[in-house]
Amino acid sequence: MAEGGEAVQVAVRVRGFNQREIDAGATRIIRMEDCDQGSKTWVADPTYEKSETLKSKDEERDFKLDYSFQSFSETEEGIGPWASQDTVYNVLGAKCLANCMEGK
Repeated sequence: MAEGGEAVQVAVRVRGFNQREIDAGATRIIRMEDCDQGSKTWVADPTYEKSETLKSKDEERDFKLDYSFQSFSETEEGIGPWASQDTVYNVLGAKCLANCMEGK
C-alpha cells in the first residue's frame, strides 16, 4: 500500500483508430462499462468470426479495473460512456498533478 493509505489504481483508455488502422480495415474489439465500484473492460478475440454484437462470453474476456475511459467514439452506442481529455484529466490527472506539486 502506498504512503497515505492509498493503493495503486489501474486505468485504461481506448482511442480512436489512426489512419493506418483505418486503411488496414481494423475493427473495434473493446467495449467498456462503468460499474458501482470501478469499471469493466471487455476485449473480444479479433480472430473470432464477427457477428452484429460482441457480447457472447465465448467471444470476449472481461477485466475489472478502477477506471476505463472510452475515447473511441462519441456517438457509437453500447461501447461505454465517452471520455474526453478533460474527463481523464479531471478524474486522474488533477489529483496526480496536485500530489506531485506537494512532493508526494
